[in-house]
Order: sequence, then C-alpha cells, then structure tokens
Amino acid sequence: MAIRFGDLKDSSLVAKKLKDMRIVCCASPEYLILHGKPKEPAALATYNCLLQTTSGNLDHWEFRKNDKIENVSVNGNFRANSPLAIAHMAAGGMKVGRIPLYTAEPFLAAGRLKLLFESLEAKVLGLYVVYPPSRHLTARIRALIDHLSTVS
Repeated sequence: MAIRFGDLKDSSLVAKKLKDMRIVCCASPEYLILHGKPKEPAALATYNCLLQTTSGNLDHWEFRKNDKIENVSVNGNFRANSPLAIAHMAAGGMKVGRIPLYTAEPFLAAGRLKLLFESLEAKVLGLYVVYPPSRHLTARIRALIDHLSTVS
C-alpha cells in the first residue's frame, strides 16, 4: 500500500481517492509590503518567484480566469524539489511561492504567509491510497484504508 499525490498513470494497482488538495500561491506579509501585492496573476511575471522543480510546469503557473485556465509565465532564482522548502523560503520573506495547501497551512495559521489569488486557483492534486488488486487484503491494511478515508 502507498499514498500518492497527483495524476495517476495507468497501473495495475487499485486507487482510492482520499481528497483533493489545493495548490496555492502565497507570500509573506513582509514581502508584500516591500514589493507590493500583485493585482492579478499576470503581474507575477515581474516578481522573483520560488520555483518547485517537482511540479509539472516549473515556469508556468495555472490560474482560472473567466472559467478558462490561464498559464502565467514566472521565473525566479531559487528552485527546490521540496514544497516545505518553498514554504519556509516564502514565509521567511524571500519571494512568492506556489505550494500545496497542506504545506502552507501552519504558516498561514501563524500569520507568516498570506494567500494570493485564492479565487483564481486552478490546480488541484488528488491524494490517493493505492494497493494491489486483491479481494483478500489483510485486516490491518483494510482498517488503515478505511481510517484514511474517514480522516481526509
């Protein structure tokens, strides 16, 4: 059994969706005071952004505008393969980041990050539990899958 994020490729495994996870754009209050809050996603082209190398489009961020997906070109001089590293850098006042909401939540709760363009979010990642197709899963695995389904 495994927990997987994102689009699942064709597989012989059974996949049970646990929840959708929002991908959010955020920056620290200090950064926004220093550099100004971008008025629309296209303005991010002029900001130094934190780029996550594990995301599908490193230099294009998706936003929803008028019920269409708009790709905004972004660039930045810091790249990381960890959403948590991006969250820490953004919360430290370094730049604008785009990360899964679960990574941003502790920083948002502490007031160290502010969401940008919340009503224009376009990207959602599915969170799945995957396991081999078997009618006879062990009781432990079945109990864990059932538990994960109820807490998500």
